[in-house]
Amino acid sequence: MYSNIVLNIFNNPKNAGRISKPDAIAAIYNNDNTAHVEFSFRIESGTVTECKFRAQANPYIIAICSTITQMLKGKMVSMIFIDPYSIKKELGDEQPINIDFCIDCVKLAIQEYKEQLQKENKRNKKEINESIEENENADIVESENVITEEVVATKENIVTEATVTEQIDNNDDGDDDFDFIDFFDEEDF
Repeated sequence: MYSNIVLNIFNNPKNAGRISKPDAIAAIYNNDNTAHVEFSFRIESGTVTECKFRAQANPYIIAICSTITQMLKGKMVSMIFIDPYSIKKELGDEQPINIDFCIDCVKLAIQEYKEQLQKENKRNKKEINESIEENENADIVESENVITEEVVATKENIVTEATVTEQIDNNDDGDDDFDFIDFFDEEDF
């Protein structure tokens, strides 16, 4: 009924299980709810570094899931493309089973990963903008403090100069800052 390749993969599936704390995960049933698959991914710098599957399905679907996980390792998320016909051909078995739900599960996991990444990027951008605003506000407050200190210092200088000028004016005896000699030496004439 199944090819030797399918039976060999079914008996020794690669990447079976679930990744703990995956970066992307999705589970889906086929149309008639006779098969259930789950894919989990570890993604680093936009590249799939680890991919695992779990399945409750016939040997053919399990072989397909195992093959998909092997195909995805090392692929960039933005470059993932799974061709169902090439998978069937690789397995050497043309079962009349619709395997699109396996591919849809992978697409769903990647789509959720991308959405999560976009949310995280928006959150990071918002935090950066808030940090910039806080720094700008701090700079404005610091500038205002410097200006206020300069204004206070200038006022103090003006008050000090006015006080000194007032003291000079009060000490002025009308001599216009000249000292006159009140005595004359008769020989000078």
